[in-house]
Amino acid sequence: MKRFFCSIFFLLFSFFSAGAEIFDHPLSAATESVFAAVCKTISSHPIQNGEFTQTKTITKLNRNLVSSGTYIISQKDGILWNTQKPFPSVMAVTKSGIIQTNASGKKSKLDAKGNVTFEHLSAVISAVFQGNAEALRKNFTIYFDGTEQNWTTALVPKDTSLRRIIPHILMNGSTGIDSILMAEQSGDSVRYQFKNQAYADSLSEKEKSYFKE
Repeated sequence: MKRFFCSIFFLLFSFFSAGAEIFDHPLSAATESVFAAVCKTISSHPIQNGEFTQTKTITKLNRNLVSSGTYIISQKDGILWNTQKPFPSVMAVTKSGIIQTNASGKKSKLDAKGNVTFEHLSAVISAVFQGNAEALRKNFTIYFDGTEQNWTTALVPKDTSLRRIIPHILMNGSTGIDSILMAEQSGDSVRYQFKNQAYADSLSEKEKSYFKE
């Protein structure tokens, strides 16, 4: 157990140390074209899918909660998290709310229509995962370094209410997004690691059903 926490600490320390350096590289005329090319690559596919590992770090408890499964990012429908471990569940995040499907197939929805904070947050997070360059420039102060094949970016929300929820977002990638870390005001964080990324032109009927109430 001690070795496990040491490994996690080293992983997070390495990530934050590398992430801290990115704030020395605000987006500039010299890096704008590379940033635009990276966003174009990410956004060029209507549907992205693959495997994810989510690590929720709770600093006060000195604890990491890890879950894993598969994901789908659909520019039309939203983001789908199909968690397989530690417990099976499916969560679809759409513009209007969150639809959850439990292991038995029962659905529940958190309707967020009219909730300005959620709608703003949902739009911003979608822009991050979809590589929407225009929305990213509108909503974030951007820091960027690297090449099209190996890049790092940091996003600081311009909106103060959003910045109180997520002070900044760190992203690393190659031909696509490899990892995303969302810092929280409390000092906690959520990190997503992606692998086996693939692309499709449409969703299957089963995948579509998760986005429906």
